[in-house]
Amino acid sequence: MNWKQPKVYAVKHKDEATRAASRSGGIFTALSDQVLSNCGVVYGCVLMDDFNAVHIRADNEEDRNRMRGSKYIQSKLGDTFKSVKADLDAQKSVLFSGTSCQVAGLKKYLRKEYDNLFCVDIVCHGVPSQKVWNAYLRWQEQKNHSKIASVDFRNKKDFGWHDHVETLHFENGKFTSSRVFKELFYGHTVLRPSCYECPYKSVMHPGDITIADYWGIEKAAPEFDDNKGISLVLVNNEAGEKAFEKVTALYPEKLIIVTLGKDGALYHLEGKKDVISGKALQPVDTTGAGDAFVGGLLAGLSQHPNWKENDVLVQIIRQANACGALATTAKGAMSALPNKAQLAAFLAS
Repeated sequence: MNWKQPKVYAVKHKDEATRAASRSGGIFTALSDQVLSNCGVVYGCVLMDDFNAVHIRADNEEDRNRMRGSKYIQSKLGDTFKSVKADLDAQKSVLFSGTSCQVAGLKKYLRKEYDNLFCVDIVCHGVPSQKVWNAYLRWQEQKNHSKIASVDFRNKKDFGWHDHVETLHFENGKFTSSRVFKELFYGHTVLRPSCYECPYKSVMHPGDITIADYWGIEKAAPEFDDNKGISLVLVNNEAGEKAFEKVTALYPEKLIIVTLGKDGALYHLEGKKDVISGKALQPVDTTGAGDAFVGGLLAGLSQHPNWKENDVLVQIIRQANACGALATTAKGAMSALPNKAQLAAFLAS
């Protein structure tokens, strides 16, 4: 049973090569690595040689890696549901990834719950017409006098994560980068009518975990954003929470902190997580608040070799929260930064 309100995380993979090969933060790779390491199988969408999207079954990293990246077209499922059921009945661990409607369709097809099934659905803007996609490819081929050799729906390598530019390479050696199909896609001119009646255009999703690009991270946690890709993770139920904890436990030395503005900060370390609330102030100017938080955090970490102890870490984050809060009490990025005495007085008040 999915919760009425999911738990929300911002995630980026610690391996930069994995994150570079992904279109957001690499959370799909981390989750599917867990399944593959236990001799399980992964189902997901790949772009075929004819540039149509198809769901395939993967029992190895090489095939799974083909599932990385964005495909802004509908995937053909074929007999995927039948294959998933066969794997589940054979007691294999299965991760199925797809749009929310595909995950919901699989669950209706199966007609019962499977403990060895883990579903990851993707936040979906909508599904464009296949005819429009094919016509777009033909138009590009005519324009460039060559067959298309490869398609990158979002060229993060050359344009960064925040931008959305599709790049097509041609057999004659030419390439083109544009936003033509992106504008059609986000302009609501080519989506299927059924997408406008989608029941999953909310925080309620059928997957155990829902993933997406974390658009808006520059406002929620600007210090976490490096324009290389951040995954938004919605943990929807206990199964999703257990899987997410297993993944984060693989990186025990990693301290993850997400600032929550006036609500404080969320930390995750060695399987433990908590929200450390801050003190409310009436802000005058929030410029520099994130930098002040990081400064307070780094000062605390550097002064306490035992910072991994829970009580010590909580006090350090409270100090960081206080630095961020006090930085908002005057205009400008530097004018309200507290000194040691001011910080101590504020924390004691």
